[in-house]
Amino acid sequence: FAVGGFDAFSVEATAAVLGSGDTTVRSGAALDLRSPLLAGDPGSQLTLAAPGRAVTLARPATGAVPSTAVAVGAALEVSGGSVTADTALLYPAGRVRLVADDTVSLGSNAVVDVSGRRLGFAGERVDVPGGGVEIVARTGGAQFAAGSRIDVSAGTGDAAAGSLRILAAGDASLAGVLEGGA
Repeated sequence: FAVGGFDAFSVEATAAVLGSGDTTVRSGAALDLRSPLLAGDPGSQLTLAAPGRAVTLARPATGAVPSTAVAVGAALEVSGGSVTADTALLYPAGRVRLVADDTVSLGSNAVVDVSGRRLGFAGERVDVPGGGVEIVARTGGAQFAAGSRIDVSAGTGDAAAGSLRILAAGDASLAGVLEGGA
């Protein structure tokens, strides 16, 4: 899916944005996506790209994070001139990658959850390890506001915790909560 010919492109979802399969949204305009939750089907990859433009993922003015079961093993990649996340990115045992030419910011409502899970499979308990979060700010900083949370922990299972990687050319201000216990 490609968007062009506009200065800005905005989408508002009242419940959730759920990736399915390999989905790419490429925008030549600033991208503003408002949803209480972004998640995906198992094995899905959602890519949001706005080269050289601002990408904002935020909660809408109304709408709480739905209490819905979220599948494990999905992935999200967001790239742009700057990237701001201020909503729930729920990718248990999955991957979230936020890449900006300038600054990556997590607002006070941001929850990036790739924690592990305990699942039932064929009558057996299976513990799935935490996934990975990568934050890349090529020429700017990484700014995590108070109230933001990144969870790469083992979560509800006994498997290993996941990983967090922050690469920033500028300062990293980590005022939020980082959870990573196994």
